Amino acid sequence: MKLFALRMLFAFTHALGSYAATFSLEGAWDIAPMPDEGWAADAVPSVSTTWRQTVLPDNAWSRDAAVAAQCAGASGVWARHTFTLSDEQAQCDAALRWELIRWGFVARLNGRIAGASQWYAPGSFTLPRGVLRAGTNQLLLAIREWNSLPRNSTGREVLLPIGSARFVWGPKAGGIKGPLALEFHDGVRIRSIVARPDIGKMNATFAVRLEPAGGTLCTADVAVAVADAERNVIGEAHVTALINASRVVEVVVPLPAAQLWSPATTVLYTANVRVTGRGANDARSVRFGMRSFGVQNGHFALNGAYHPLRGANILHEWLAHYRDPDGYMKAFLTGTARRMNAAVFRTHTLPPLHWVADICDDHGTLLIVEMPLTYNYDDLELTPAEDAVYRTNAVAMCTAWVEELASHPSIIMWVSSNEPVDADPNDQYGWDVSTLIPAMKAVDPTRPVIRTGEDSPDAQDAHIYAGFWNGGPGECDAYARWRAQTRDPQRPIMCTEYLGGAPPERRRLWTGSTSNDARWALAHAMIAMEQTEAFRRSGFDCILPYMFRYWVRGSWREDAPTPSFAAFRSTLAPVAVSLDMPDRNFAAGSPVAAPVHLMNDLDAPVAARLACFVCTNDPAFAVDDRAYENAARAAEMNLSIPARGHLITNITFPLGSREGDCWLAAVLKPEGGDAVMSERPLHVLDASPVDGVLSGLTVRVLGGDAEALDALSRYGLSVRSSIPSSPFEPDVDAVISFSYHVHGTPEEAQIPWLNKYVADGGAAIMLARDCLHMARDPYLHFPEKPGGARIQYNAQPHNCASVFPYPGRPMPGLWQGMRREHLIRWNGLLNVVCNECIDADWLDTAPPARQTDSGPVPAAGVIVIEGEAPVASTFAVDVHDQMVARRGADGTLEPVRRRAWSGGRASLLCTRTAPPKPYETSYEFSIEGPAMPRILWVREQMRTWCCPYEWRIDDGPWHSVSPAEPMVNLARTEKGGPSFGWTRLGTVQPGPGAHRLDVRVTGPNKDGLYLLSFDCLMLAPVVGETLAVSGAGAPLVVRVPVGKGAVYVTTLLFDNRIRKGTSCYDPAAERLFVNLIKAACAR
Repeated sequence: MKLFALRMLFAFTHALGSYAATFSLEGAWDIAPMPDEGWAADAVPSVSTTWRQTVLPDNAWSRDAAVAAQCAGASGVWARHTFTLSDEQAQCDAALRWELIRWGFVARLNGRIAGASQWYAPGSFTLPRGVLRAGTNQLLLAIREWNSLPRNSTGREVLLPIGSARFVWGPKAGGIKGPLALEFHDGVRIRSIVARPDIGKMNATFAVRLEPAGGTLCTADVAVAVADAERNVIGEAHVTALINASRVVEVVVPLPAAQLWSPATTVLYTANVRVTGRGANDARSVRFGMRSFGVQNGHFALNGAYHPLRGANILHEWLAHYRDPDGYMKAFLTGTARRMNAAVFRTHTLPPLHWVADICDDHGTLLIVEMPLTYNYDDLELTPAEDAVYRTNAVAMCTAWVEELASHPSIIMWVSSNEPVDADPNDQYGWDVSTLIPAMKAVDPTRPVIRTGEDSPDAQDAHIYAGFWNGGPGECDAYARWRAQTRDPQRPIMCTEYLGGAPPERRRLWTGSTSNDARWALAHAMIAMEQTEAFRRSGFDCILPYMFRYWVRGSWREDAPTPSFAAFRSTLAPVAVSLDMPDRNFAAGSPVAAPVHLMNDLDAPVAARLACFVCTNDPAFAVDDRAYENAARAAEMNLSIPARGHLITNITFPLGSREGDCWLAAVLKPEGGDAVMSERPLHVLDASPVDGVLSGLTVRVLGGDAEALDALSRYGLSVRSSIPSSPFEPDVDAVISFSYHVHGTPEEAQIPWLNKYVADGGAAIMLARDCLHMARDPYLHFPEKPGGARIQYNAQPHNCASVFPYPGRPMPGLWQGMRREHLIRWNGLLNVVCNECIDADWLDTAPPARQTDSGPVPAAGVIVIEGEAPVASTFAVDVHDQMVARRGADGTLEPVRRRAWSGGRASLLCTRTAPPKPYETSYEFSIEGPAMPRILWVREQMRTWCCPYEWRIDDGPWHSVSPAEPMVNLARTEKGGPSFGWTRLGTVQPGPGAHRLDVRVTGPNKDGLYLLSFDCLMLAPVVGETLAVSGAGAPLVVRVPVGKGAVYVTTLLFDNRIRKGTSCYDPAAERLFVNLIKAACAR
């Protein structure tokens, strides 16, 4: 065979990340979805098959959305490509190489089966001799689609790693999404080359995997020549090897004159590898860089020098920009990233294609490459036999990716699994650490391998969403400090996920509104700044907020597309500044002390100028001098920040005497570097109006200590302690109970007098987590209705940083003098406003049911409508999602069953098919007794993921429900199951008799999926009134009528915050507390 003549005809064409005599199969293809009977390896198209033209590879089967959807919904897709070969080409041995074909395929060449892959990871196989011919050839791929992937016995889990496709939001369509080519050789082919540079010895080992064709047996010479960018050879070596089966041959090439690759100096070399011998002739090339990356003294080091990682996460954005025709990905990964000081990216849920890594090699962007073992803390619940299949597939796929990509110097680390489950029955941790990670390191021993979100032998990682998704802002800082104090000194500490996006429920949590407006953008950026600075102050080696694309889209300001971009630009910079100020609310005229942290990631000391300003307007993360021209200067100094050092200086400044807002900004200008900044908003409140404001009112106090009584007296209240052992005096305006000091005291015996006081028209304010009662005298209970019926409530854990007026219950007096900013993150106590919320099935904002392992149990008087029992429905299920749908015995999709659902079942709409008229479902229910206001609740899948709909009763008006609708008690009640919660649909007043409830879907969700699932609906009578809710919608202040009086119950953490002179004192919290007393007394 005249291979050398052939190589004269074909240039070394760049494909699949290396250089070889290749024949690209990219371009025009014909595609056709397989018929409904299912994907099969031996299936072939018929003469009547309808073919559609397309161009592949691409992210979708076709740019025609209808064709793409038809293919994605099929069991499989036939894809055929016609090409022409010369006589010389047809005579060569050849291999088919691919980079990403989801979800596996069978290949036919000219009608003959040529090979197959059950995985979608990169790979290649040698073609049978004689399958190619001179002239016209046709390649036919039978590509398996999502619906035909092998699954476990429940039908929920696929038996191979599939990354984000496990979830509703993950793309599931198959297709040819990466390069595909023929490679020509004689006898023995070079299947892969892995470059392993050693900068200590200044050499590189090349692990060359050789594969003989058709039983070839020979002794071959394997030669490697390394050339620089000008094609000058700087090192070469060769070895002789017997080739009788697939094997790896290692060739060590001395490179004493090589320059090191780094993000600043992206020097790349080309290793030209040739195998020759009798019956063996092949050549391939691979680019690589001389660099090392690993762990030294418990920290990351690149080329032997300390190298902390600051960047973000990306989520296979490259699939939508194949080969980057418009330069978007290059700008995204290099120019845009550098402007934000993002120097490293984690490729969440999927390794990148070669052309993406090439961009990073050329421009110095670092990559942490993640395999598609995306657990997200779900136990896959596989049987031991199923788990063995999954793990075998996982090892094969992960090692294939490592072998394919390992020569890229920009790739510094591998991720074996994301958020894996520890202590599960199948011991995922043990298998990951003892089998998968060693298998990956056997292919590439030069890089760390981590488990993101969990500890691994090479590093300690965590995903921290507390302080943003829920809880108080101080929780993130508390975790960062704890991790730094307890770290393993031999392992780096990492946070590869925190922050995240801005769904409606998160916007409501931090602003009280779901509006995605400018105010929210600034609030999100402030949280981004604070949390990133917390990790910087605690010395984290890797900081990667989630998710880069969120912050680069926009036109907010000339220097930054979004406020968060501007915040990260400062916080991720090599030299950064941080104001360690978690509190927000300050008394007017008081002095404020602020620690200022200065952090230097560089290996050399940095001289810098620090200036601190008090601004009357938000500087909005600006670093230019113009933003501070009218600001008061609080401090200014020159500093020297040690190499890899952390310096703290303290500033003190007075606040003005007027109420309003100001911003403290610290601007740091390092010599030879870009200016950076840190800022915090300060809410200045005049605390004097509360002094004496309640003069003339008398309260009795249960359980309050001396400091609490002093605070109440400061408001002008006449304070009397305890409950009298006789009727209450007529001049008592309210009772305030610090009940956690009451239980087990003699005061409990006086509970009957307290019940009488309220029933006769009094008011009680319960700063309480549950009702008052005596364990030894169970007949004593507060509160009780006049007839003796008990009013039960207790508290459920609920950490939240905000409290807002309940929209359905306006009470202006309660919020007098309060601005929205005063209701978010109070001082101290990790900046939460509550640790608990009120739980009572009589509340208008709490679900009228108790959740148990076997489903919700409704309260008395509640009407239950089972979601899975409509009288009519057009809901369809034709999209498989492991959380909500499974395949039945007949192969059709059906809703899954869950023990924690009412009746164990739920209704389900799960399809991408747009209907000619809206999807609808209808229910019937009956009312006995007189008409009364009732609240209609639905327990349904998480609103954010589901589609909008409307509902009506009988022929009444339609009421819309958007994906932004707040939910209560949202939780995943079963492992691996979806999150379900309660949506309050509204108040209705149906009369006695039979009624009909209609629901119609008004559009798909944000991903084009029609997804809706109802567990049950409930109609509950209105009893108690909610006055204030947390940003998550949980009741925090409620009022329940009792006889002629009322009981006010709150779980807001007032007690510590009303004590002047303490670290938790908060003038905003105190103002709301005074308003509550005033409102209760004004009944």
